[in-house]
Amino acid sequence: MYFALVAFLCLLLGYAWRRISQLRRVQNLLLRCKPRGMPKAFWLQLWQYYTLLQVAWLGLFLWDLMLFIRLMTSKPRLPAALPDAEREALALPPWLRHLALLSPLCVFLTICIGASHTVWQVRQGYTQQRDRAVQVLLLPSIYGVFALDSALCALAIMWGAVVRDDVDSLSEWNEHVRLRDEVYASNFEVAELYEAWALWCFGKVCVQYVGLHLGTGDAARELFRPLQRITMLGISTFVSVYVVKSAYLLILSVLRSPPFELQVCRWGKGSAAENDAAEASVACGWERFFSGAGFTASSIAIYNMFTFEHSLEPFLMGFKPRLKFLTVKLLISLAFIQDFVIQVASHLLLGLSREQRQLLYSSLICIEVLVIACLQVPAWNARDSWYDGDPALSAQAALSTQDEHPDSPLRTPVTDFRTWEAERYSVSGRAAGELELRQGTSKAALLAPSVQDHNSPLA
Repeated sequence: MYFALVAFLCLLLGYAWRRISQLRRVQNLLLRCKPRGMPKAFWLQLWQYYTLLQVAWLGLFLWDLMLFIRLMTSKPRLPAALPDAEREALALPPWLRHLALLSPLCVFLTICIGASHTVWQVRQGYTQQRDRAVQVLLLPSIYGVFALDSALCALAIMWGAVVRDDVDSLSEWNEHVRLRDEVYASNFEVAELYEAWALWCFGKVCVQYVGLHLGTGDAARELFRPLQRITMLGISTFVSVYVVKSAYLLILSVLRSPPFELQVCRWGKGSAAENDAAEASVACGWERFFSGAGFTASSIAIYNMFTFEHSLEPFLMGFKPRLKFLTVKLLISLAFIQDFVIQVASHLLLGLSREQRQLLYSSLICIEVLVIACLQVPAWNARDSWYDGDPALSAQAALSTQDEHPDSPLRTPVTDFRTWEAERYSVSGRAAGELELRQGTSKAALLAPSVQDHNSPLA
């Protein structure tokens, strides 16, 4: 019942830990807890936000998988008093059943591909651009787990698993169905929140890449600054709207669910006769407003990125912009277009009920995120040359010093954890780990023949 709330809190904690883990005291504390014999680089990578988010999402997936298996191996137990028309609407067609059975497998493969791709990115050197790229790569996994839980909500209603076996009251049945519908909606709202954040990260990657290739002229940078601000303003508005919208719907859903079960939609109503119109109440009357605001903000954000791509295409050479834009914009477009297409096709051809449409929509999302995760592998190739223009942050000397004096604390926070470079590249004639990555040093310089490590996997 509280799946979306738990996932929302995991995202908030992951974002906070991403900031906290850059503090020097936190890094020193983590290094004090390091097991003997484990490389410092590997230990610090285990405590990064992307690792913890992957573990959390794998745990949420396993929880949903256990519920999915338990549900599909049980028998339907709809209330005896349920009318025949509603029973027919809750029937599960064979083709839809097979599609739903594919959902857990597709989400699991998506998580595996996303985790492998993240490791591949990190092993090449963790810079600011790669950090934003990793946050984009997490999108299919996060969205897929939310879609799987939404499919589970639709299946639970169709299976009659929303109430106890001894309950045969239609009023209680309708109340539990309403709660499941709220959970279904909340899942996709939080998923679209992270989708907006991934678009923001992608926008920052594009803006920084173009900024590094504008040359040294001040005129070009002055002309680029307004376009940069307008582009990021639209995306930032998209993120802000969905933060407020997701928090509003989650709070509303939690207050109306057990154990609180508050009549939130009756707050601000004058009489019992008015209580039926929940949309006009003070607490529940903002959902349509936020839906319209979210649609408008997302449309502006997509248009801004489309304009940015086509207006600055000469500056994006070598960036593979088309495939990257496709992997980001495809899921955003599907979230808004697919539901409309399913409703039209249902009324004209398929004749599906609301629960069947919900199951079809969420199952298709589970399959589509696998396709997007596969497209991200060539689009965000970890060995692309455009990463070389991302300057390295100077914190390697701190780790090199600590290699010689293991008991000494870090004097400088390792903000980017670029520790893989110290292990993969070394200067001949120097001790291992003595190489210091100064500001502006790129991997292209490190890969020069005179300093290349022949034991490296890239050699």
